Amino acid sequence: MQKRLLLLCTSIFSAFSIRLNAQCTDYTGYYNDMQLALAHSNEVITLDLSGQNLSYISSNVSSFRNLQHLILDDNNIEDISSAIAYLKRLRTLSMQNNKITNISSNISYLDSLTKLNLSHNQITNISSNISYLKNLQELNLSHNKLTSISSSVSYLTNLRVLNVSYNGIKTIPSFVYAMPNLSVINNANSPAPSYHPDTQTDNLDGYYNNIQLALAHSNEVKTLDLSGQNLDHIPSNISSFPNLEQLILDDNNIEEISSTVTYLKNLRTLSMRNNKITDISSNITYLSNLTKLDLSHNQITDISSNITYLKNLKELNLSYNKLTSISSNVTYLKNLRMLDVSYNQITSMPGFISGMPNLTVIRKHGNPMN
Repeated sequence: MQKRLLLLCTSIFSAFSIRLNAQCTDYTGYYNDMQLALAHSNEVITLDLSGQNLSYISSNVSSFRNLQHLILDDNNIEDISSAIAYLKRLRTLSMQNNKITNISSNISYLDSLTKLNLSHNQITNISSNISYLKNLQELNLSHNKLTSISSSVSYLTNLRVLNVSYNGIKTIPSFVYAMPNLSVINNANSPAPSYHPDTQTDNLDGYYNNIQLALAHSNEVKTLDLSGQNLDHIPSNISSFPNLEQLILDDNNIEEISSTVTYLKNLRTLSMRNNKITDISSNITYLSNLTKLDLSHNQITDISSNITYLKNLKELNLSYNKLTSISSNVTYLKNLRMLDVSYNQITSMPGFISGMPNLTVIRKHGNPMN
């Protein structure tokens, strides 16, 4: 039994981030065989029938009154049948990659549901049946055939993550931005990062990845992630977030660290990796509380004196740029613990580096050093 379960460790959690344990070591109540599960019906907490060529949800599912997670990914199921109506304790339902065309009324009985994954199906409309899921926190309808977002989702007052990416949706309706707890909207039609795959609803306090949604909750925003949104500049309304601690602008086309950032007095992390930045502008000098700065994968040629004002900086990542040397300006960073200058054009490591009191990690590989 243990061997059979361990073989599944690398695959069963990828579809919907259902984590019994991050290291796949806790299988209490986990079953992936229907007959075996029926023999221990009161013990079953997670039932995983993924990839078993099922064409319908077995009526036997109703036998598991303590079931919390039902995973039916990668089958040929066409309908969310009445068998699930008896699962009063169900918290997660994942039916990714089936042949479902609509969200049936049977879903309305799942009062305890917090996560619903119906991605990679053939759903054309978000039916009113969804509105009964008052405790739902994550809804994944990506890779379907939706052309709009129904007002039915506005009844999901506890929803925190809405994923409608890879559909035919052209605009996000205004009522979505007014939803009180929604902090993550995924509506991309390209493989752009939306939020870190390890970030789940337990860790989303203050996290937003949509500027309009964030503006509706400006005082609550602690992390703003606008990665992969094809930006060519830092939006001016960034200054509206007085409590912002982390600003993530990775994978865009931004050329400059603009004056907009000067208002972010509480900013601790600024990440602008993989943009088109050529220099570290003077606007960075206002970020006195910054502890982490990631400007990797850009076109920076010099570590300017502007960096010296970042007295609290602990981590500086300038890897994959066009540096040819390490400026003595870094010596003013008395609290710096990690310096990454790997994959540049640096030919030698200056002696003053060894005198930096708190520097413990230097990454310098990928440079043409002697």
